[in-house]
Amino acid sequence: MNLKWNKYKIKHYYLQFKQRCKYWGYQSKEIAAQIFIPLAIFQLVRTIFFPTPFDVFLLLVIFAIILFLLIDWL
Repeated sequence: MNLKWNKYKIKHYYLQFKQRCKYWGYQSKEIAAQIFIPLAIFQLVRTIFFPTPFDVFLLLVIFAIILFLLIDWL
């Protein structure tokens, strides 16, 4: 088996891999947003009806995560 190193082919594979990783990061943010927004609504309703300090803290943490996702800080 004769392997020849083609720097352009290697660079092309590297750029494809980089693009896939970039898309995966974007896709994971979209999935996290789809999970945390309904969770925040549920937690808000639960906190309104049964307020405990833990529920309020959990609601603030969920809102902070949503804010980080929407501003693209993560």
